[in-house]
Amino acid sequence: MGKYRNDDPSSWFPDERAAVPPAVEDASDAAWAEWQACSTAMESRLSQLKLASARQTQQVLHRASQARSAEAFLATELQPHAVPQPTLVPAPALDACTVMRLAREGDRICPLPAVWRRLYGLLPAVHDGDVVLRAPLPLDSIEWPRATDFFRQRRLRDQVDWAAEHGGLAQVHAFLSQLPEGDWHHLGELRWPTLV
Repeated sequence: MGKYRNDDPSSWFPDERAAVPPAVEDASDAAWAEWQACSTAMESRLSQLKLASARQTQQVLHRASQARSAEAFLATELQPHAVPQPTLVPAPALDACTVMRLAREGDRICPLPAVWRRLYGLLPAVHDGDVVLRAPLPLDSIEWPRATDFFRQRRLRDQVDWAAEHGGLAQVHAFLSQLPEGDWHHLGELRWPTLV
């Protein structure tokens, strides 16, 4: 186990860089054969797409040559039904990792304290008989200056996990996605210690 890295994969989060295995250079025949198979499959798919595009172009040109006049061509070809509609790509499933990717975008760490308290108000409370269970609290003004960026981000992750487990993830995602950059605490510039 290294000084700065936890080598235990069970402690990694699925979307963290630590979970990416180290690169292994493999110059074996099997690795080369796998690369060639992937390359061949990609080239085959590209050629199919080019062929389909060429066929569509030829069909349009053929219909244009068959038309008696430009007006007839335009009347038949440029109708709303003839214009291809864009294919809608379904939105990715909303999960805690998706929300945390949004929260880490652009070196973000967590919302600023006042905004974070508003986020906390959106987190669902769970009633278990007479007991009310709540999400982990955001850092208060006393904890904030002493907390590391890692700890701040970890606390936000705990709240996102809480929201995912108790049905509040969509609200949290909506709230975080509308926050302006000025409402986020960002990773500061990394500086090397000065040597004396």
